[in-house]
Amino acid sequence: MQVLLDILWETSVMIREISLYSINSRLTDIHPLEKLSLTIISLIGASYINNNYILGINILFFIILNILSKNPKSIINKFICIALFFGTFTALSLWWQGYDFIYILTLLLRGINGALSIGFLTLTTPINHIVYLMSKNKWTRDIGDIMKSMERFIIIIEEDFSTTFKAIKSRAGFCGCKNSIRDFGRACGLVFKSLIFRWREINLSLKNRCYIGRHNYYYQFESSRYRVAFIIGYFILMNLCCFI
Repeated sequence: MQVLLDILWETSVMIREISLYSINSRLTDIHPLEKLSLTIISLIGASYINNNYILGINILFFIILNILSKNPKSIINKFICIALFFGTFTALSLWWQGYDFIYILTLLLRGINGALSIGFLTLTTPINHIVYLMSKNKWTRDIGDIMKSMERFIIIIEEDFSTTFKAIKSRAGFCGCKNSIRDFGRACGLVFKSLIFRWREINLSLKNRCYIGRHNYYYQFESSRYRVAFIIGYFILMNLCCFI
């Protein structure tokens, strides 16, 4: 039970850290469509590339991008560790089924590439900017609003869990397996009850601000034709590498 609590705590803290780092990133003012396009090209392109040398070069490219962006190494390492954790189980399963080492290595490199690409995007692009892009289309506007609300609720849940668990621990809670299960259930009940009251407060505040069913987003971003040309060149290069 303690391990589960630690995992939940680390996950919530990581989400909060990513949100704070993305807001204060030196690349925050760059148009999110440029960063999103670069990440999507990397993810899709790597899924079709079978040459490990090219995958290694692309991994090195995103390592350089993360260094230039001054993204925290600790969070980048967590992304890589998560990818390697799941990749290791996949590799063992494929090895047991008789797949060769080169194929397994390719899958691991794709996982690392995905971790670095997503890490670059999340640490340089606040979710508000992604939601801003989604709000431009009537089909994705509602999804963007849900994403924004979920981000806020995750932070609220993390705060409530932290306060509740610390209060229970200070009263000698979570001692022993049976007591841990009982205290965990009580903590979840208290947090859920708190969320109901918080939702009423949020609903009332939205009505007081004349909420009409959608949020309004307005940002000013820096766009560069040189960066756009680079992304187009990167897209063409990744397509060519798929045939190597």
